[in-house]
Amino acid sequence: MSRIRIAEWAARASEAVLTAVGVRRHPLRWRRSPLRTTIGRVLAAVDGGALDRAVGAYLAGRASAGTTSEQRQVMAVDGKSLRGSARLSAGRRHLLSAVTHHRALTLAQAEAGAKTNETAQFRPLLEPLDLDGALVTFDALHSVQANVTWLVEAKNAHCIAMIKRNQPTAYRQLAALTWPDVGVQHTASSTGHGRHESRSIKTCGIADELGGIAFPHARLALRIPGRRRPTGGRETRETVYAVTSLDARQATPAELAAAVRGHWSIEALHHVRDVTYAEDAATLHTGTGPRAMATFRNLAIGLLKPLEPPTSPRPPARSATSPNEPSTSWASPAIRTPTELDQALQAIGSDITQSSSVVGQLGLPHVLRQPPLRLDGSSKLNGVSSRVD
Repeated sequence: MSRIRIAEWAARASEAVLTAVGVRRHPLRWRRSPLRTTIGRVLAAVDGGALDRAVGAYLAGRASAGTTSEQRQVMAVDGKSLRGSARLSAGRRHLLSAVTHHRALTLAQAEAGAKTNETAQFRPLLEPLDLDGALVTFDALHSVQANVTWLVEAKNAHCIAMIKRNQPTAYRQLAALTWPDVGVQHTASSTGHGRHESRSIKTCGIADELGGIAFPHARLALRIPGRRRPTGGRETRETVYAVTSLDARQATPAELAAAVRGHWSIEALHHVRDVTYAEDAATLHTGTGPRAMATFRNLAIGLLKPLEPPTSPRPPARSATSPNEPSTSWASPAIRTPTELDQALQAIGSDITQSSSVVGQLGLPHVLRQPPLRLDGSSKLNGVSSRVD
């Protein structure tokens, strides 16, 4: 996804679509789709925070519509650098996001000055979200005691915090627990992407009256040994320690293992953004353009992810008697043919645009820092007046 692709799509868009997205009518009574230079100037002038809040609220509404009240919301906090946004005079942009585990919906996003400044954006990122009873997972970089205390006490949420040597006292205490006396409580294996992985989990209760550990709200200690063997390669082993504010009555070892695994799988979302949407190859770097494009990629993934088949096994061989007959046994039960995929995409479009324009539903009038395009076809962005491309 890039400015060029957006401009190509706009050039093919119908009059109804141009009206829905807010393209104003020309004095000669026709609408002209914007070119990539205009799109680039608009993206550079967008209020990135307002756009992230609007898109996050929209995706959160879709997420809540597909879950029941008994299901615990699980989300990961993780950061990602936009490599293509770097220039000689400025470093690459870095974004911190809150993403749901199950459907990879980005509910919140904030820009951090550098990777080391992610921890300062932890609270502002999660502050607007309703986290009552939710489970938040994060890596060792965000295992900051003050942030964990705020998350549990102020937001009434639970957490799974990875503990590494950046928390030396807590790490030593976790490693010194009597793990040999604790049996393996859950094991899961997977094969794919040229490797075989196996992970187990052990849990151990932490009693505050016996001294606990040097980490706030730690109710259970987790030890997660893992093995990985690439195809034709040597096996490697790694043991990860973590703590959670959940106790043994609130979550089973299998559920905790799934939450930890779900946090690591968030890297798959980054892979989709880099490979499918070529995010790292994007060279947009002016103003808030890189952040705005990342937000639109999050929106596209959030809309298309529910259409993804649950599994993607290899298609079976075609019958020798009917070689041209389409096969449906490997496709998603809900979407079996290209025609049904087109219908599903059209349903998504109508869901966004029904009863109001995209601009209205996402709250985009509040997103632009500068006044919108004027009727005469000119615009004034960043104090410079120019004609529409």
